[in-house]
Amino acid sequence: MLRVIGLSLSALLLILLPLLFLPVAKRLRARRRRAEQVPELNVLGAWEEYLDRARDAGRIIPQGSSRGVTADAIGGPKSRWIAGEVDRAVFSPTGIDASQAAAVWEVVEAEDKGYRATLSIWQRLRHAYSLRSYGLRPRIVHDGLVQAKETP
Repeated sequence: MLRVIGLSLSALLLILLPLLFLPVAKRLRARRRRAEQVPELNVLGAWEEYLDRARDAGRIIPQGSSRGVTADAIGGPKSRWIAGEVDRAVFSPTGIDASQAAAVWEVVEAEDKGYRATLSIWQRLRHAYSLRSYGLRPRIVHDGLVQAKETP
C-alpha cells in the first residue's frame, strides 16, 4: 500500500514539476536582479525585469530603441519615469543611491500589479507561463514554413 502511494506521489510530482518550474525560475531571476548591491546595476535589473514582464504580457518591445521609445511602446502610466530613472542611474556622473533604486523597483512592481489586475485568470496564467522573456516566441506554420507569430 505504501509503495502504491509513494509511486503515485512520485508520478504526480513528475507531472507537476514542469508546471512549477517556469514561475519559480522567473521569481528567482527577479530576486537575483533585485539583490544586486550596486544601485546602478540594481536599477538596470529593474528595467530588465520591467521589459521581461512586458514581453510575457505580449507587448511588442522595439529592438535597439532608446529606453524612452521602449517605454512609450510599453505604454504603462509610469513607463517614462522608470526609463528616465534608469538613464539617470546609468549616465549621470553622480549615479543614484540604494533608496532611489528601491523606489524604481517599487514602481516596476506596482506597474506590473496594476496591469495584471486588468487580466482574467486565464490571461494571468498565460502571462506566468510565457516564454517570451526567455527569448522564445510562439511559432506558426504557414505554407510549410515556420514563422514567428505576430502578436497584437
